[in-house]
This record gives sequence, structure tokens and C-alpha cells, in this order.
Amino acid sequence: MLIYISMTKIRNIALKLEYDGSEFYGYQIQPDKRSVQGVVERSLSKLLGEKVKSFASGRTDKGVHALGQVINFRTSTLLEIDKINNFLNNILPSDVRLLTAWEEKEDFHARFSAKSRTYVYKMLPTSFRDSFKSRYFGFYDLDLDVFQEQMKKFIGRHNFKYFSTKIPIGCPVEKSVNEISFVSGSSFNVKIKANSFLRGMIRIMIGTSIAVMKGNLAPNFIESALEDPNISEKKRSVDASGLYFTSVDF
Repeated sequence: MLIYISMTKIRNIALKLEYDGSEFYGYQIQPDKRSVQGVVERSLSKLLGEKVKSFASGRTDKGVHALGQVINFRTSTLLEIDKINNFLNNILPSDVRLLTAWEEKEDFHARFSAKSRTYVYKMLPTSFRDSFKSRYFGFYDLDLDVFQEQMKKFIGRHNFKYFSTKIPIGCPVEKSVNEISFVSGSSFNVKIKANSFLRGMIRIMIGTSIAVMKGNLAPNFIESALEDPNISEKKRSVDASGLYFTSVDF
């Protein structure tokens, strides 16, 4: 009996992507919905001539943008990295772009190898709203001192169960928020860095801080919700349009 052993090398390739999330129902594949993962995997399959399954460092929600999403996939293709860099953007739709591709170690995984993720939320005053900016900013009138004071309460390791829209079974609800910083320029930006995030977490953190700022929630509400995640109170969130997944640390 003859036994054939395939000598084809399986390669682990990583991609850094940016995308405009306005016309997507999030990153992750959903039945009958347009997703970033779906269009990227179809484009890769067309380029490489084989079915591709990818893994992402962050699964952004509907309407959320990315400037530095990292994914990886395994493939037996012999196509050089330079050609992936040169040709994939010719296949991808105009609202998704490959920034760079590179070959990774065998054990690299875009999700599980990530040590931290960084998001930025971009805001403008409500008087600046128009039909174009509404796709890329949140519009809120802020008392900056009060808002920043509330946001800084999230720094550290906490139970963020209250600050989530949906928690998959077995998903840890304790997260470590390492950094929250603020930049004022053409827009007011909130930068948040953590080991990982729950679904909707950043938008509810910001929405809750705005509600406290406006006096719609008690001044100590954030402390209370971090201590008692089952607190009975309607959750406040901000629009997805202002949220950007900017970078990943490995």
C-alpha cells in the first residue's frame, strides 16, 4: 500500500486592515448580512484560489470603523506576500482596504495573541452635525471637565457586566482598562486601551458618563454599576458612527 504525504507548507499570514463600518452589520459573518469578515474572506478566496477562514483581533459592531484591525489566516498558497499586498485591494470593495500583509509564526492568532486593543471615539458638538459627518462622528455637547472625571473612573480592573449589550456564555466580564486619554483638535477624541472589551462596552461607558454629566444619573452611578453589575437602570449608549478600532498590541 502506498502512503502519500503532502509536503505543502501551511503558512500563517496576517493582514492589517482599515474599513468604513457604515455599510456593514459588524465585522463577524452573519446570515444574509453584509459583514467585513465576509467580504474579506471572499476576496482572499478569489485571490488565492482556496477557501479562507480568518480570525480577527476585534469583532467590531455594526457601524463601527477600523483603522488598524489585524486578522490572520492559514493557507497553502505559494503566492508571495508582495503580491498579496499589491493585488488584494483590487478585489476588496472600496470601503475595506489592506494596509499591509506579512507572514507570522505558526502559533500566532490575531485574537488570542493580542495583549491589548485600543479604540478612539470621535465627537463633535451637535451644531456640527450634517449628512456627511454623521457617518464618522458622535454628536454631543460636553462639559469636558465633568465628562473626563467620570470616564477616568473606568481605569483599572473591574466587572464590566453592566456596561455590555450581550455577554456570550463563558466570556469573562472582568476587564482591565489600562488607559483613558483625551485629545481636543478638529474633534474631541476619547482614547481607551484595555486587554479586551465586551460587546458595546465602550459606547455604554461613554453614554453613561454623558448621562452623569447631564444629571440624568447620580454622580456616583459609575462606581455603583462597577460594584453591582446587576443594578437596575436603563443603559445609555452613544452612536456607533464615532467609534474606531485603531490598534492592537501583541
